[in-house]
Amino acid sequence: MGVNLVVPVVSDYKGQLFNKEPMIQFLLEKGYTKKPEFAHINTLKDLVELDIKLDGDTLRCELASAKYDRTSAAIPKFAYIVPCGCTMTKSPLIQLIAPAKGGEFTTTKCPICNQEFSSRDVIDIDPDEQELEKLEVRIKSLATDGLTHSLKPRKKRKSTTEKPAKRLKSNSKKP
Repeated sequence: MGVNLVVPVVSDYKGQLFNKEPMIQFLLEKGYTKKPEFAHINTLKDLVELDIKLDGDTLRCELASAKYDRTSAAIPKFAYIVPCGCTMTKSPLIQLIAPAKGGEFTTTKCPICNQEFSSRDVIDIDPDEQELEKLEVRIKSLATDGLTHSLKPRKKRKSTTEKPAKRLKSNSKKP
């Protein structure tokens, strides 16, 4: 995170922020095969482009007029919503999401763009260990459902079983 962020900015499921252009280059060069810490980023579907307001390394929230300097451990905590990517302080999001019973997720609308989202799809930026554990559970649940971090379908792998050979059409006419 030593690099200054420049819009467009993307994030992985772990809440790490990256400049989009270098990440595209990283994917084209298959850098994820060389760096195990980024092995979870294989396609652009593993990233969400953020609607983020930046001043250097300082994030700004339009809703709460708050600022967060990524180089310090200062509060307020920021988060973003998948799939819209709207970024804001976490406090308005917590107020928006009604607690659900039995571990179920609630659905509500983004206060910035009005797009519907699930409470499981609020991603903390620079999460602590406890928050990161929740994000790990989320990504495993999405993988089970065949989805990526951006909620787009995972590419299905080709089957390794042999398929029967196709019949060639014969030019001969049946009697």
